[in-house]
Amino acid sequence: MINILVPTDFSGNSWNAIAFSLAIYANTKCNFYLVHVIKENIAAEEKFTEGTTKNILENFTPTETRKKLIELAQKIEQSPRIKNHRFFIVTAQGNFVEAIRKQVLEKKIELIVMGTKGASEPHNKGVGKNTSDVITKVKCNALVIPDKAHYQSIKEIAFPTDYNLFYPASVLRTLSSFALHLQANVRIIHLSKTKQNLIPEQLQNKELLQDYFMEEPHSFHELTNQNIEVGFQNFIFKNNISLIAMAAKNIHFYQQLLFNSSKDNCNYHSQIPFLVLHE
Repeated sequence: MINILVPTDFSGNSWNAIAFSLAIYANTKCNFYLVHVIKENIAAEEKFTEGTTKNILENFTPTETRKKLIELAQKIEQSPRIKNHRFFIVTAQGNFVEAIRKQVLEKKIELIVMGTKGASEPHNKGVGKNTSDVITKVKCNALVIPDKAHYQSIKEIAFPTDYNLFYPASVLRTLSSFALHLQANVRIIHLSKTKQNLIPEQLQNKELLQDYFMEEPHSFHELTNQNIEVGFQNFIFKNNISLIAMAAKNIHFYQQLLFNSSKDNCNYHSQIPFLVLHE
C-alpha cells in the first residue's frame, strides 16, 4: 500500500494532479491523502478534520472548506480508476511547508503529488512558490504536474545530469522502481554547454549509473548546447519524453531547466511532469 499526499487548493491545477496520480497508480493499492492548508488567521473550527468520505458525511457538519473537500472526494469516487484506492481528507492550519512536512511524517507519505500553474504564467517561467518550497524543503519524493500536462502512458523518462553528483542508492532505487512500475525506459542525459572530457569524479559517477541500470531498459546520451534549455527541449520532443526525473540534492543544476527558465520558446515546463527524488 502506497501512501500518497496531494495538496489541494480546489483549483483546476490541483485537480489535474489528482487525476494524473489516479491514472499512474490505477492498478496499485494506494492511500490518497487530500490536504488543504488553511492560513493561520482562519477560524479555529476549520482547523482539522480527517477520515474517509463516508465518515466525514456521517459525523460532521461541513464548513465551507470541508464541503469543498467532500465534494472533491465525491468527484474522485466517480472515477473508474479507484477500485484499488482509499481516500482521506485533511485540513491543516499554518505555514504551508510546515503543514505538509507534518503530514508526511504522520502519515508515512512516500510521494507528494502537486499541480502547478507557474510554468505557464508569463511572469513565472518556473514552478509556483508553494511547489518550489515543497520540493526543496520537504524530504519526500515529489511528482509535479504542470497545468498543461495530460496523462498518457509514460514510456520514456529523462534523467538529466552533469555527472558532478554521486547518486545514493536510495535515489537510484526510487527511479528504478518508478520506471519498472511504468514499464518505461530511462534516458540518462549528460548536459553541457561545451564539449569537454569528463574529469575522473564525473567518470566514476557515470560508471555508477551504468552499473546500476545495466539490466534495466536505459540509454546514455551526450547533449552539448550553449542554450541548454533549448537543447533539452529538442531532446524531449524528439524522444517522446513524458517524465523528467531529477535528484533533489542537485537542485541547483536543475533550476536553469525548470525553475528559472528564461527562453520564451521553451515550453516543456508547462507540459512535462517531473519527479524529484530525495534520499
